[in-house]
Amino acid sequence: MNTLIRYVLLAAYISFVTSCASVQTANFYTLSKSLDTPVNNKPTSILEHPHSIKILVNVPDGLKRPQIVINKKNNAQLIVLEQHRWLSSFDEELSDALTSGIYSDAHIQGLATTDRYQIAVNLLQMDTILTDKVAAKFHWKITRHISSDKTVDPQLLSCEFGAYKPINNTVESAVTGMQDIVQDLIQIIAQQVTKMESESVNSCS
Repeated sequence: MNTLIRYVLLAAYISFVTSCASVQTANFYTLSKSLDTPVNNKPTSILEHPHSIKILVNVPDGLKRPQIVINKKNNAQLIVLEQHRWLSSFDEELSDALTSGIYSDAHIQGLATTDRYQIAVNLLQMDTILTDKVAAKFHWKITRHISSDKTVDPQLLSCEFGAYKPINNTVESAVTGMQDIVQDLIQIIAQQVTKMESESVNSCS
């Protein structure tokens, strides 16, 4: 092998190694938090009838992606973080977090019902500004179909919830802020479902 060929191969090898070293490893996150409350196996638990609660989730099209999206300080531009990703697309992450969170909530675990609930959650807005805050606004509608009396119209409850969490200049802090807001929403919805089971609820409070 002559000297020229050796130099060409060496240069190609160095270029390959350098390009591999420059590739950044992606970081993955999830909206779901670990369950603090163990799942009960009570015979009367709603968990034995998972069809009793159906959860539907919708998010803005711009967030339906695996990459984490943040806002510039003036909110005029969105930045897609290619190296910081959810385990699945954001809409699936939110759906999984709400579903697992609501079913594992202590209020829901002890709920015995034959009624059917449909919970439609819409994320209206989520702004994530590093060194500032995560701010989100949700609207949801809970529909209770009472199985004991087919002549009774479904019971409806429509609510909105806005919240923000201060964060620092890291993506990890932003993810924690999002998780905390979702956990707050889970607690509110679970309490409302429990309350609707025992009385007529017309107020979101």
